[in-house]
Amino acid sequence: AWSKMSPLLALGSYKGNLVLFNRRTARTIPVMGKHAGRITTGGWVYRDAHDTLSENRLVLGSEDRCVTVSSVNGDTIESAVMKGEPTRAQFAKVKYADHAQTRRDHIISCIINDQRIFMHDIQDPDNPLELSFQDRYGSIVDYQWFFEGYLLVTFNSGHCVIISSVMKEIREELYSKRIFKVRPVSIAAASNTKRLAVASEKSVKIIEQRGSHFEEVSAQGLHLDGSLGSVTKVSWTDDGQLLTCATRNGHLLVYLAQVPIVSSGYGNVVASLTSLQELTLSRLEHNVI
Repeated sequence: AWSKMSPLLALGSYKGNLVLFNRRTARTIPVMGKHAGRITTGGWVYRDAHDTLSENRLVLGSEDRCVTVSSVNGDTIESAVMKGEPTRAQFAKVKYADHAQTRRDHIISCIINDQRIFMHDIQDPDNPLELSFQDRYGSIVDYQWFFEGYLLVTFNSGHCVIISSVMKEIREELYSKRIFKVRPVSIAAASNTKRLAVASEKSVKIIEQRGSHFEEVSAQGLHLDGSLGSVTKVSWTDDGQLLTCATRNGHLLVYLAQVPIVSSGYGNVVASLTSLQELTLSRLEHNVI
């Protein structure tokens, strides 16, 4: 996993060892025996403009049912034993109602036994939190903390559920819909445009935040040609204007999700970019300011 805050690459081995590689200095830091079993999941803290306090930390999960938090030098800051093998370990973007807490480097989350999301607070280790969901949703496939105060969870039944990540409301469902008949394979969030992309087989569905609620935008969904293969991964650019899809057949497809606002004028004629290959010319009346 690549760090979002520094040129560090973390590599976990099947023997439980960790290697940190600094791309800028070409320095390698081996950490032997980080876990007793194969390291299967991990991720770095993600810090954005709303977070100026979080330190660069790495969370790892292993077959030994342990989750560890490490510094940039590989030193263990915290470790916790789970009730099952953890998957999709990451740092939680939890929001507090009083807005006093903005750090994202002290709460770790992971999926346990495909049934619930476990949250462990380094600053309050004796009070972990487990998020369970309705049985009709099936097993958890993936989840992602997104925007400011939300959590998206996908299930093998094709359901997508969005809940609040404000601590006082964290079990409240804000959106629940079965958007696929089969399990989703990838999810991605674009903070700037308030859009979510959820992929399954040859389709990508778009969910958009509108005010305080979420809606699927059917007109902006994608359906790939059968020759391209099924989708394996989706990702947004930072500005949310481009959506990239990787497929099982080795194709990489980039879609324009939002046309950038580009225009120029001369006299009373204005040229506007309406697509990547199209300009629209408009003539203004003399009395229009």
